[in-house]
Amino acid sequence: RINRTVLGQGATYAVQMRKEFAKAAENSISFGGTLDDVANTFASISKSLQANTQLTNQQLTSFVAIEKAAGVTAEEMGTIVEAFDTIGYGTDQTIESLEKMSQTARSYGLNVGTFLNTVGKNLKLVNAYNFKDGVEGFTRMVARSQALRLDMTSVQKLAGDLLNPEKAVELAAEFQNLGGAVGALGDPFQLMNMAQNDMEGLQNAIVDAAKSSVMFNEKTGKFQISATEMRRLRAQADALGISYEDLADTAVKAAKEQKALDQLRFTNITDEQKQLIANMADMNKDGKLVLKLPEFEGTVDEFL
Repeated sequence: RINRTVLGQGATYAVQMRKEFAKAAENSISFGGTLDDVANTFASISKSLQANTQLTNQQLTSFVAIEKAAGVTAEEMGTIVEAFDTIGYGTDQTIESLEKMSQTARSYGLNVGTFLNTVGKNLKLVNAYNFKDGVEGFTRMVARSQALRLDMTSVQKLAGDLLNPEKAVELAAEFQNLGGAVGALGDPFQLMNMAQNDMEGLQNAIVDAAKSSVMFNEKTGKFQISATEMRRLRAQADALGISYEDLADTAVKAAKEQKALDQLRFTNITDEQKQLIANMADMNKDGKLVLKLPEFEGTVDEFL
């Protein structure tokens, strides 16, 4: 199997890689990795990069460990590594970034495998658009889009359109006419700036405008959108080129997130812990955050 994997690379290269495979397989036993996992990962990365690839046993071990922890396949890892290669990241830098990104996903309470695959599909945006804080800002954008179920493709398309000043002026005018808490979406200069330099900020502006349409009904204990706000939100969705149903879902999730974070504002926990609780907890009929964990079920103030 290993001979097939390194076929055509030369005898010396093949001998060296067999040694690296064997050591990586030995290192991977503790977290359920096998020699096949190592070989498949190497083959997938080499195929995706379309080049002779020299990976050390430590690097191979790290890639397999990330796959096992996140639940991604070797083929998916190859796609992810290729995406990092397009933005100029070497192997060690890619591994470090994947570990940080996985931690970010966990801090949001997200499925890490889905998150990393979304990263792999969209990371090339870093070359085409500017993100505040670079890859870190891109990572936050992916995490928030997944947490709130907002399709990044819609935001990307909008950013491309807003590079045209006429489109930015037109969209800002539409939002000004709609009224409500439209924020930066009502300013054509801010729209153009976000499209060019801060796509994460553009996504946040969309979320902030949408969530302002949602209220918490104290009687029913549920988040809801009134008939008037439904019409306004539908018009926003049309202007943004986003499905109304998707934007309404995002709006409700964002409103729930905001109410949760407000309740956690003065607690003595980190911002990451607040975000994790906000995404994991439910609201009871009194608007209190409720956690359901294996060894605990009750309101968050009781848990903390």
